[in-house]
Formats: sequence, structure tokens, C-alpha cells
Amino acid sequence: MSHTQFTIVNGPSRDGLIDAFKYAYDEANRHICRFTLENEAGKTEVEAKIIEIERVTKIAHEDGSGYSFLFTCYYGTANSKLHIKANGYYNARSRRGGLQPTN
Repeated sequence: MSHTQFTIVNGPSRDGLIDAFKYAYDEANRHICRFTLENEAGKTEVEAKIIEIERVTKIAHEDGSGYSFLFTCYYGTANSKLHIKANGYYNARSRRGGLQPTN
């Protein structure tokens, strides 16, 4: 099955992304961050316009700026209980990046 590459056009602050990683498995302190996505054609998808990152399970600095990150996460849409694993790139300064579902 082929998956769409999404462009992140808005998202959390740097601290919001790091908090989602920090509390990934802490059920008492769940931290969900939200991303706004566009598909490859540049059109915002209605059902996946805003996704909720439920768990950021891996995070690394992409460069030395302190604002660019590579991450692995599990997400679902606001109306879905489906958990999709994805890899992403995110620049917290510009609030832009990319997300590629992996399963």
C-alpha cells in the first residue's frame, strides 16, 4: 500500500514537540501536539487537516540550529482512533516540515 507524503504547514513549538517525546508513555501526563498538513498536491485534506501526535517515540536534532528535528511518532486524526506510525522532519522556528506514514 502506498502512502502519501504530507507537508506540515503548522505545528507546535520546539518545547511542545519535546514534551510530546518526554511524556510519550506517561499516561498520567499525556501531551498531544497537533500538526496541520497538506498533501502532495498542496491541498489541505479535510479528514487529515489536523492530526494529533499521540506519541513521539524518537527525536533527534537534524542540524545544529536547535530548531530542526527528525522524529518518529504515532498519530491519528481528531475523529479517528487509528494509530499510524510515521517519520517526520520539523523545523520549530518556521513551523514547517514533512511527514511520511510508514505502515
